[in-house]
Amino acid sequence: MFQHAFGLPKTLVLAVAACALMSTSFSTVAAPQRIPKDVLSLESKCNGGDVDSCLKVGYIFLKGEKVRVNLDRAAKWFTKGCDLKSGVACEQAVGAYTKKGDKANGPKIIELVQKACDLDMKGSCTFIEENPNLFK
Repeated sequence: MFQHAFGLPKTLVLAVAACALMSTSFSTVAAPQRIPKDVLSLESKCNGGDVDSCLKVGYIFLKGEKVRVNLDRAAKWFTKGCDLKSGVACEQAVGAYTKKGDKANGPKIIELVQKACDLDMKGSCTFIEENPNLFK
């Protein structure tokens, strides 16, 4: 049947099909991402306590600028900025965690909203007022 349909021996058709299937499955595995030096520099500055660098690197990973979108890394850097007392970073971390859609992050999101409110972010404070049962 294969020989008549494709004009090729059955084993050759099956080998080509197997290669095609294997290449498709391997292409879905993400190759390690090379992070540009300037992005690595921002990460280093953030780790050194520079809140602006935390925000910049968080936005880079959130928006996929110079790198692939990576919500885990975006949330990590925004959270680091939040820990350095940036209300904006706290709210951005909430956004990154929410965008991930992982329900396991619920307690972390609640913690970040509370920190943002404590840092005078009015939107977060309003959210707490409107959803008091979440913050007990």
